[in-house]
Amino acid sequence: MDWYLIGSIIIMLVGIAGTFLPALPGLPLVFAGALFYSYITDFVIVTPLTLIVLFILMLIGSVIEYLGSLAGAKGSGASKKGFWGSIIGTFVGLFFLPIGILVGPLLGAILGELLNGTPLNKATRVGIGVLVGLLTSSLAKIFLGIIMLIIFIVKII
Repeated sequence: MDWYLIGSIIIMLVGIAGTFLPALPGLPLVFAGALFYSYITDFVIVTPLTLIVLFILMLIGSVIEYLGSLAGAKGSGASKKGFWGSIIGTFVGLFFLPIGILVGPLLGAILGELLNGTPLNKATRVGIGVLVGLLTSSLAKIFLGIIMLIIFIVKII
């Protein structure tokens, strides 16, 4: 196995990990791994058409991520402070892996809502809604990342 194929697969696997770790650009890394291999092999094995398909899947994942977070926040009635609290909580949660990935956005949204004057029971519902939106979009991105990796592997076999 060539070093560039191993490197491409490692980049893609890191990208799949990045679909649920907000510090890493998940699907763009999966795409970058395929693009790297395609470039090194002169676009013969992984063709431009395959790269276009992978790019479209990456874009779909980005839209899902945005809409999932937004739907979770808006669907649960989050205020701007609750929404921003969830964003800040997500990044703070990175320092407390692995549980911080789940607890950070939840607590951030709840604290943001409490700072907004929202009663605790509603703030908790908002936090849970944000968490559900985050988990749903993360699962969708993981699925898309795996599909992208499968397409890549099928092309190189």
